[in-house]
Amino acid sequence: MRVNRWWYQVAADDTLWRPLCDRVWLLRTRREDAASWYAAFAAHQQLWGRYRGVYSRVRGAWDRFLDVVLAKLPRLAQTLGGTAIRDEDERLAGGR
Repeated sequence: MRVNRWWYQVAADDTLWRPLCDRVWLLRTRREDAASWYAAFAAHQQLWGRYRGVYSRVRGAWDRFLDVVLAKLPRLAQTLGGTAIRDEDERLAGGR
């Protein structure tokens, strides 16, 4: 029984889940309502899990696009709603 509890504590450690959140979901900061990096990963997995194979590539491309547009074409950014996709992602992840 002690071994199982110990392995559970090791597997739930944030030092394991933080890099995984960054690699899979591009999460670099943990939302306030997530108790741990494991909880943040699980919330994104539940919300976006069916897109896991392409999520990081699509989200990364969109983030790079928005960064360029915000820096070089601010008027275009207004027509896109600024960071609407990022905001919507956060709203959906937090709104469950």
